[in-house]
Amino acid sequence: MSYCIAENAANSPWLPLHAERGFQASDNAVTVFACEGPRQVRNSVRATPEGVLTTIADAMSTLGTSLTTSGSVDASATGTRQGEIAVVIAGEHMTTISEQGWSKRDVRTYLAEHARRTVADLKRGGGLPGEIASGDEAAYVPVVAQPEDILVIAAGGNEGAMSAVIPSWGPKVASTAVTWPVAPAAGQ
Repeated sequence: MSYCIAENAANSPWLPLHAERGFQASDNAVTVFACEGPRQVRNSVRATPEGVLTTIADAMSTLGTSLTTSGSVDASATGTRQGEIAVVIAGEHMTTISEQGWSKRDVRTYLAEHARRTVADLKRGGGLPGEIASGDEAAYVPVVAQPEDILVIAAGGNEGAMSAVIPSWGPKVASTAVTWPVAPAAGQ
């Protein structure tokens, strides 16, 4: 399966993804990476940046995603992390977050700090081997190694309650986003 998501640059308060990755905002570019299908995130009750992003962080860290892929990124004692992950923020969510002065960097930082699971959860879910030990309930494993591993994309329509999480297809060695320029068609 493959799919394409176009950024909503016209309504986005932020730089487009390709501009964050070294291109001019006016350039045409495409960013590709191996990933799972989008996971819908709905949050219409608590319209604050923290409320929206807490819901997204929870969807990012579910046990059924690539978070439980062992032997993933970096050298860590747990061996469990997502390589990169894309977060699509649309409509009212984008407005709610940006009107409170949150930049994409703020969004990535918040998500990196809050998208995590305990070692005990990962052991219960089969993502880590072994029995639950003392301290496992208080030891957290982040979904990503660093905030920069979260690709924030402003896309979608005006449906205010929707966003999406797109987990990569395993560790960075198997799925690292790459952005390439796209030349206009001849005669354009």
